[in-house]
Amino acid sequence: MLRRLGQQAQGAEVDDDSSLRSFRFAGTEYATIADVLKRHHAILCQLAEKGSAIAIAAAEVSFVADRLKGKVHQEVTEINGIAESTSRIAYTVDDVAQRTGSAAASALDTRAATRDGQTAIGETAEQLEHTRNKAMHSATLIGGLAAQSKEILRISEVIGGIAEQTNLLALNAAIEAARAGEHGLDGGVE
Repeated sequence: MLRRLGQQAQGAEVDDDSSLRSFRFAGTEYATIADVLKRHHAILCQLAEKGSAIAIAAAEVSFVADRLKGKVHQEVTEINGIAESTSRIAYTVDDVAQRTGSAAASALDTRAATRDGQTAIGETAEQLEHTRNKAMHSATLIGGLAAQSKEILRISEVIGGIAEQTNLLALNAAIEAARAGEHGLDGGVE
């Protein structure tokens, strides 16, 4: 930066007696080099302010991403619990349906029950079979939901990774802003 400043200063316009009373630098008329340094200091201060604002915004994004990750993880855990409970219910309903089917077959073979009793058992078996089919269908849907839960968990982990990277970027921006602020606040010429 100083080398470029020196190169531009070499091309500065000076008056006839070769003293540096006023000159043109980077397209702007300046009375002294101190004016150039003041302008440079003002620009550095603006950069430090912008860097701080970026660091704050990055930290806010990181915070929101962390909260989102926690909520997604909680939802995935709850969905997995529901999927496990539904699978157990489906197994129990299937077992009950098989036993009911066996009972219906035994009742028909012995013909000890009345026709109304046989009809009631048949209807119960149909209802249980219908319930079993619905439970099996639900188990299939829950299996798909469990797969989607795993995908959501994977996405949550990606979001967590992005949040960590955002935290690092925010930290880096804060460090750079602090450095720019030190250079801008110093303002001394050596």
